[in-house]
Amino acid sequence: MVLDIASLPTTARCLLSEALGDPPTGAILDHTPQHGSSTDKRPTGCRRAFGCLASLLLALTLVAAGFRLGASGELTGFARVLEGALRSTQATGTGDSFDPTEPRGEPKIAYEAPGKLGEPPAPRSRYPHIEPSGDTDTSTHTYDFRFEGHTRRVTVEVDQRVLRGARDSEHVISFEADESEAERDAAYYRFMAQDAEQAPLIAAAAKELREIARREGLDDDRYVELIAKFVQSIPYDYAKLRSADLQDRFPVETLAENTGVCGDKSILMAALLAHEGYDVALLLFRPEAHMSVGIKGPGDHYGDTDYLFIESTKPGYVSEVPANFVSGVELKSDPVVVPLGDGGKRYGSASDVARILQVRAGARPAYERLYARASARVLTASEAASVNRKIRITDASQARLQVIEDQEKKYLDRRPALRWIKEKAWWD
Repeated sequence: MVLDIASLPTTARCLLSEALGDPPTGAILDHTPQHGSSTDKRPTGCRRAFGCLASLLLALTLVAAGFRLGASGELTGFARVLEGALRSTQATGTGDSFDPTEPRGEPKIAYEAPGKLGEPPAPRSRYPHIEPSGDTDTSTHTYDFRFEGHTRRVTVEVDQRVLRGARDSEHVISFEADESEAERDAAYYRFMAQDAEQAPLIAAAAKELREIARREGLDDDRYVELIAKFVQSIPYDYAKLRSADLQDRFPVETLAENTGVCGDKSILMAALLAHEGYDVALLLFRPEAHMSVGIKGPGDHYGDTDYLFIESTKPGYVSEVPANFVSGVELKSDPVVVPLGDGGKRYGSASDVARILQVRAGARPAYERLYARASARVLTASEAASVNRKIRITDASQARLQVIEDQEKKYLDRRPALRWIKEKAWWD
């Protein structure tokens, strides 16, 4: 069979002719020089797409695969598909080589994987993740904390490969152009709290806490309080606060270093509660640079959210919003709500906490009324003794009901606080 070069389409003629070293007459395409070049007049498609060897191989492949010419010189359908693919490749290239993973210009989003040849890559959001590194090793970490008047202990093994991967992780994100700031925040903190590499550590810590709950016969609400107290008792990282270091720690880092600021401890607490089946969320106060935890349940929800408030930075009641925060922040903004997990368990004792807070708030006014009445007349010895006893109780209530360490080195929680109110709070 005799192959008439002149009857072939321009692209095929370019490939064959460049491979054989003889550019065909009339094959120069319209081309605006790029990068300051005005002298290169080789056929544009050939110069952009392939070198001589590649051109020869592809041209021979085209001929062998089905360039069957009839009397009219028409190509078969298969050959036309290949011709279209070649033109697409030529139109997409920007120089002597074409890398589909490199977007043109200044990209507004990061591309994680290349798309099909001749098409722009599909954008995919990318968030912080842990890539374990280094030698296999573990370290043992033990935490002692007070709960309901007794010291509790949790011990876990930290995988050093996971810890190194968390520390080395780039805490940055690439995202789709149409994602809102709230969507980016939600995805970012879900990745931080629920990274699969640290899931075994979260499960191990939860198992230790669950064993305490089983041994003590805790119900679901007291189990929430146990988990909250465990994280609240992790020392606050004042050094990080002073350094203005805004990089969040993964839970594995917070546990390994046994310290953290509001974000670090809130992410850990929410991860543990979500693992144990509770309906929880992170409450992100962006203007104040603060984070807390929310949990579903009946009671006085925080702001316009559907969640009860839990502060992670210091011991406190579940559903109590502290009057003062460790960092000195004052919350004024509406939080971004970042739900975690798919659990359905809720906290049902917010009404008890509301009563504790009410009694605590009423102690000082009750003291002032008592003192005013006592000062209005001369008291008998027995009356004076009664007044003095009541004054001491009201003074003690501020310490005993605020979940801070009292003279007996005991942290009081919801159930002990309710017992104390029943026995001592004469003004309730």
